[in-house]
Amino acid sequence: MAVGLCTFLGILPSNIVPFQIGVLIDACGLSELQASFIGTSEIAAVAVTAILVSPFVHRVSHSKSAVVGICVAAAAQVMSMFFSSFVLLLICRLLAGVGLGFVYAAATSAGAAAINPDRMYGLAQGMALALAAPLYALMGIVGARGGQFAYFLVCTFMILAVLPACRWLDSDGAHAHALSGPQGFTLRSGTVLGLITVLFNLGLSPIWAFVERVGVNLHLGKDRVGLLLSIAGAAGVAGSLTASWVGSRVARRPVLILAFILAAASGASTMSGLSVPLWGIGAFVYVYTFSFIYPYLLAVGADLDSSGRLNTALVGMGMIANSFGPLIGGILATERSYARVGVFCTALCLSVILLLIFSGQLLRPRARSDEGNLAHVSG
Repeated sequence: MAVGLCTFLGILPSNIVPFQIGVLIDACGLSELQASFIGTSEIAAVAVTAILVSPFVHRVSHSKSAVVGICVAAAAQVMSMFFSSFVLLLICRLLAGVGLGFVYAAATSAGAAAINPDRMYGLAQGMALALAAPLYALMGIVGARGGQFAYFLVCTFMILAVLPACRWLDSDGAHAHALSGPQGFTLRSGTVLGLITVLFNLGLSPIWAFVERVGVNLHLGKDRVGLLLSIAGAAGVAGSLTASWVGSRVARRPVLILAFILAAASGASTMSGLSVPLWGIGAFVYVYTFSFIYPYLLAVGADLDSSGRLNTALVGMGMIANSFGPLIGGILATERSYARVGVFCTALCLSVILLLIFSGQLLRPRARSDEGNLAHVSG
């Protein structure tokens, strides 16, 4: 539960950025460019912080790291209530991103130390997605009716509400298994898994950035598009729970190859713009596969390194790659046609499949008792 709640905070800036942009424009008088830049900078701060602390996160208490991050992020929310200038708000939001980066890193490292990381990451991702669903409605209402002060006040309470759960990040059992599991990984394995993570996020993030536009181009009303995407969001919870259930019951490489085949097909279907059924089914399968692949890749990372260093770096790399989704989609899209975005997604998914085929021992199941005392990354 603690890992899930802290994961929810780690992806909070990505989830609420559309509403925050609206508040910064309407209540603070910022331009669209300024508000968007602040949102992107905050997400980037989470990612960069996670990457920078990844070599050290396993050496300190996960709970203490999360508590420090929550306090920093909450303080930044409070300061954001009272400033309206671009520079001061940018500083506050960067500070919030740094704080949440510590929380995300602690949660990811704690998940890697679990007895069953597949189950842990799957349940954590499912919980984060389940909490995000009502969040969209709440932040939309607060941002529209309460303005800047109310919006960041709600953010403050939301972040502080997770504080009591942080103590559970450092259970004795998790610590014991972290010490007995593999704590080193070959440079080749880490590089291949990092490349897969980046290609995964670069390929699929442009789909979500423009899925609403494709629905509108198919003559669906925006309210209907929102309703259909909310229903598709339930597939995300199902995908995460499936990853939790499958775990290491089946060899990882065939499972991931099948998942990326489905991801490629769903991306092409969603962006084709040929019909509403193709768009709807494609969006549903897209959300399901994305939510399955993400925790499953983290479980692979935990197979390689139970200290959490590798996975902490992976989530940061993934967030940075994900932030380029709107930009890539905007470059590829033509007027009223987003088919090239689907082709881009398919091409990157096929590239990942090739990497998986030739990845050798990358997806070898974890042996907790074997080679447990490795403390370095070997080449």
